[in-house]
Amino acid sequence: MNKFIEKYIKTKRFTDKVNRSLTPDEIQALEKVIKKYGETAFIRNKSILDDRVITDRIPTMIKHNVLTIVENLEKVKDVRRNSLEHWQLFYGSHANDLYAERTRKSRQTEKNFVERHGEINGKKLWAVFSDKKSKKSSYTNSKEWYIDRYGEEAGYKKWQEVVYKRIYKKWTLEGLVEKYGESLGNEKYNKLLKEREKFPGYARKVHGLSQKTYEENIDIINPNRFKRTLCGVEGGYQLDHIISVRECFEQNIPVEEASRVENLRMLPWKENLMRQYD
Repeated sequence: MNKFIEKYIKTKRFTDKVNRSLTPDEIQALEKVIKKYGETAFIRNKSILDDRVITDRIPTMIKHNVLTIVENLEKVKDVRRNSLEHWQLFYGSHANDLYAERTRKSRQTEKNFVERHGEINGKKLWAVFSDKKSKKSSYTNSKEWYIDRYGEEAGYKKWQEVVYKRIYKKWTLEGLVEKYGESLGNEKYNKLLKEREKFPGYARKVHGLSQKTYEENIDIINPNRFKRTLCGVEGGYQLDHIISVRECFEQNIPVEEASRVENLRMLPWKENLMRQYD
């Protein structure tokens, strides 16, 4: 066995996922990783692979006997994160059942609140969440509503379509012309351009209002209480705008729209950082 593989499969981060002997086919799959990415492929801080890939993704694939590791690591770049297709790359034949269970647990129901937070706190948090839903007519246009109704993948897609249409109709030249006609549409768009602030000021307002939104809706945005950190902190997460602040600015989206709870989520800091290169 390759010495780098032998050392890797004895690390705690690997044995926490795969606490058994590897088959010859699984070892061969790891050898292909080294052939593709070099001898430092499994060494943190030296590998060209993301730390999460080394500590979680590859062990997960080995655990579920997914042997097309190299191929799947390349495919995942073109797949939406946390979609069923994304899970199939890491969990193989177990993906459908695991994804269905994950979707069930992710839905905002009283039962799931109790499972996450315990009987007493779960019911309290559910009451707060339900109260907020009842007061917000916008909930029926939120990501949570679509996911609750249609499931993770289909709901997310439907919600994206709604967000796009809202942006397209209200804040783009083409959308305004389609809605109001050539003359009035151009007039409204030019007015938006004149009123638009410079990006730094816009961004400060979005981030400030997003923080307020986060504090008021932490149980929706960050129910797992991931630790918020700066870049470079192990295990740290950051508050991310699904439609980026820059994109919102360029599409003339008001600060209030860019800071809505539906546009906020938690991401590991490295994923959040890499979004600027997408």
